Amino acid sequence: MVAKHMSLFRKILLQIHKITGSFLSLLFVMWCVSGIVLIYVGFPHASRQQRFEHLDYIRSADFSKIQPLPAAITGKVELEKYPNTMVYRVYKGKKAQKVYNAQTLEAISVFNRNDAIKMAESFANSSVQKVDSMVELDSWIPWRYYEPLLPFYKCYMNDEARTVVYVSSVSGLVVQKTDQISRWMGRIGAIPHWIYFKQLHTKAQLRKQVVVWLGILSLIACISGLWFGIYRLKRNDKQVISGITVYKKWWYKWHHISGFVFGIVMSTFILSGIFYTTGVPDWMVENTPKSPLREWNKGIKSAPRIAPHIIWNQLRNQDGVRKIAWASYMNTNVVEVYYQDYKNPIVYRFNDKELLEPIQLGKDEVMNYAKSLFGSEISLSVQNDYDYYYEAQGMFHRPIPAFKIELNNLYNTCLFVNPNSGKAVYYLDNNKRSRRWLAKALHKFDFPVLKSQNKLRISLLILALLGGLFLSISSVVLGVKWFKRVIK
Repeated sequence: MVAKHMSLFRKILLQIHKITGSFLSLLFVMWCVSGIVLIYVGFPHASRQQRFEHLDYIRSADFSKIQPLPAAITGKVELEKYPNTMVYRVYKGKKAQKVYNAQTLEAISVFNRNDAIKMAESFANSSVQKVDSMVELDSWIPWRYYEPLLPFYKCYMNDEARTVVYVSSVSGLVVQKTDQISRWMGRIGAIPHWIYFKQLHTKAQLRKQVVVWLGILSLIACISGLWFGIYRLKRNDKQVISGITVYKKWWYKWHHISGFVFGIVMSTFILSGIFYTTGVPDWMVENTPKSPLREWNKGIKSAPRIAPHIIWNQLRNQDGVRKIAWASYMNTNVVEVYYQDYKNPIVYRFNDKELLEPIQLGKDEVMNYAKSLFGSEISLSVQNDYDYYYEAQGMFHRPIPAFKIELNNLYNTCLFVNPNSGKAVYYLDNNKRSRRWLAKALHKFDFPVLKSQNKLRISLLILALLGGLFLSISSVVLGVKWFKRVIK
């Protein structure tokens, strides 16, 4: 009776593997090919550094007629020079902003076509051939948080690279830049691998559900294949394993062998891909209920209260200033002055006499403020080097050294604070540490032992993807054979 049930179980498992493997094999091929491309070329984007470098330098003469913003206007405020005009940018949310003429304080609701052409030509160093108007997101700007900046001017440049520059009519700034090569690499790399199709990416919840269900079905295909592969190991008359495979036909034989070698790796890629998209759920590892990053930085709601020319006159270095921003960290109004690096402004605060002084935070000041927010059960140290969890980032600045505040709670939460501004830049808890292992480490082989051996890590990753690609191609071939048998 038991043998009969086991035989039925194996038949069912084999059918599950055949069906899921056959239908998903092309998806596996796509993921492996696009994964190899992604190692070298990511999704096209307009560099933040390049956008920053296209800001005009601010001069003393620009402050002759500037007015301070009214106190009623709140939010993070930046002062910069849009070609020939000083403007305030008041941010609300991730990308949404309102732009005001700094001399008249009139809102600039729309930047026109000529403004867009000038910005695009400066950014791409080429002339504009054609301009289209976009009223909705497309495949190269699929993120919903860009919707407040619509409509866009889509500027086709007259260059060999076939560059396309997107300029927002709301902000007047470049929001995306692509060329022919980056678009093709995106089509065979980032878009299929991340399922970055506009129709899905603008519907975040639907995209997550698609990724999760495709991932679950793919895991079923892998796990059922691994189980059946073990059952089909070559055995002698005494049922002792005497070889890897019983198959003699070429595709069956190598599908069986490659499934043993790369099936587990493919399973970890799929599982980590799900975690990359959805995060590690709270039922697995609970997240910190309140973001300490937001609690620390929640004071960023200030507008300039002191005339900008007074600030300008107090700057020790007025050469090469590209942007001035007002913010509030640690319940203190600060002024950020940007020169050549968009990540590292010089940060000042006002003393009692409304004089600028550079911020020099000490441990005691940071510790006292931390206690006022989180209570006395905390500890503070200085993070002098990057490590496995606190890493350097491309677009977002994580300074070294940084103050590391450990909250000593159930979630093992740590908060990292920039000593040159008082701004909290990152936080860690058990959920983020788990995501570091379950998503990034498993998906990119970014383990501590390979952290300093990047060439070796990439070589192993490519080897795994090539093995997975062969396994997937063999699945396609066997799936076609199976379909033909079913049809007959």
